[in-house]
Amino acid sequence: MTKIFVLVFCFFFITALSETVESQHLRYQKPMTLPSFTPFPDIVKALNYPVSTHKITTEDGYILTFFRIQAKNQTSFKSGLPVIYLQHGLLDSADTWVINDEANSVGLQLANQGYDIWLGNSRGNKYSLEHVVLKPSDPQFWQFTFQNMSQYDLPAAFDYIHKQTEQMINYIGHSQGTLIMFAALSDRDPTVLKYLKKYIALAPVAWVAHITAGPVQLIAHTSLAQLLVDLHQTQFFPANWAESEFGHIFCKTFVSVCGDILGYLFGADPDYDNFKQYNIILEHEPSGTSVTNMLHWRQLVLTAKFNKFDYGISGNMLHYGQPSPPDYNVSNINVPLYMFMGTHDNFVDEQDTQTLLDALKGNPDVHYKEYNADHMTFLWSKDLSFYFNDLLSTLSSN
Repeated sequence: MTKIFVLVFCFFFITALSETVESQHLRYQKPMTLPSFTPFPDIVKALNYPVSTHKITTEDGYILTFFRIQAKNQTSFKSGLPVIYLQHGLLDSADTWVINDEANSVGLQLANQGYDIWLGNSRGNKYSLEHVVLKPSDPQFWQFTFQNMSQYDLPAAFDYIHKQTEQMINYIGHSQGTLIMFAALSDRDPTVLKYLKKYIALAPVAWVAHITAGPVQLIAHTSLAQLLVDLHQTQFFPANWAESEFGHIFCKTFVSVCGDILGYLFGADPDYDNFKQYNIILEHEPSGTSVTNMLHWRQLVLTAKFNKFDYGISGNMLHYGQPSPPDYNVSNINVPLYMFMGTHDNFVDEQDTQTLLDALKGNPDVHYKEYNADHMTFLWSKDLSFYFNDLLSTLSSN
């Protein structure tokens, strides 16, 4: 019965598009979610952290919303602090770094350690629904995948953050946030390489042939992908009214089902994660992406490759000059890389992890450690200390 509830709830999230963030954006002419939703700045302001909002325009015209925070009780931002750029994963947003209880929120605690924290929002999530020309109601707005995030979003963010801070950048990605960095480094993006200090990957993802996580499994191994295409749907799991009062009340009333939903969507597990925060978490999750992005994830599963988007033979000839999409050449990565992995991660199978490690063998500066954790524990844990000291040591080491 629980599985039925989960599937029904997830189908509802996909199909309930009439009251999405997009409709709110068009109605109020600003990229804001529902009135009952507590946006990122209000979350951290309530805890007395300084926060500022930044708009970063990519080369292909997307306008991304980034947030900046520093240590609690500061009245203004300090200059010259070491910089960390936090990038969320698939279907997520910057909220994920601060919605755990304060003592266990990675973003807040890194700020309290004296770091200048910048938090990204991928194109198409609830905070990044702007473009210099296109509107979210234009189907063309949603024609992007993680490949575009890697090619355009990352270098735009690195360039902007460096100009604002004049500091080299420690990058910490989670899930898809690691995948887009693996892609950028495989392509040897010059802007990222110029300003990157350290790359720390939480629950790293590249190859996903053996993934068992719900949304990717759903899109890869059912007829849902074709159904969404036939129905001309452009968004996947967009933020909607279920993230406000309904999500909060639902999780307080049906705690175990709520846990199953978060487990299905994100790989959360109450054995390792802070289930007491689930009602708060479900107010903010999921945050949406494009159907096209999910089709790219589907491609990775079915081809068992880490490759660029398949546009079809003619499209591939136009984009890549060859009939099939090229693989990302992970052997090109030669920067210091630190990977934090969970032994109970259903998003990152051990076989796929081994494929990644094998591809990185040419880099002598690759470090990894496994923890008793699931995919989301690095963000939503009951007790952050299980890896936080290792994270701080990695950041401070030469």
